[in-house]
Amino acid sequence: ETESFTLIYKSDSSHFSSTFSNFLFNPFLSDTVIVTKDSYKIPSHLFILAAHSSLIRELIAERYSMKRILMKGHEIQAVIPLLEFMYLGKFEFESCYLEKVRRLACVLQMELFLKCLVEHERISNQVKEKNTDCENVQNSFNKSWS
Repeated sequence: ETESFTLIYKSDSSHFSSTFSNFLFNPFLSDTVIVTKDSYKIPSHLFILAAHSSLIRELIAERYSMKRILMKGHEIQAVIPLLEFMYLGKFEFESCYLEKVRRLACVLQMELFLKCLVEHERISNQVKEKNTDCENVQNSFNKSWS
């Protein structure tokens, strides 16, 4: 009988995000460049992009190589949060860019990102509802004492 064993470096995803963070915006080993509407050029790695985008996976399958990915109509403010999500597993952006980020994620067919965004919005709405409920209770309490 042969024994088997499992070796796990770290049980959480922080190991992977710290590893991939070294490659975010880094031309080292990059095999493509993303060009934004506002002419920024971002070195990227197709295997990471393809892991998160159905569209990019399909394009790679058809062409094998994509030296440049033109993000026509998409500014840097929409591209950066998506790349951060792909490389780091998290994203942060100003709420005024939400629709631009969502639109680009839809174009790229980034299902996991869109699911995370929906979940974030659901939780945010629950917090807002609870805060509103608290304000209503507090207003009722204040009125009863006046």
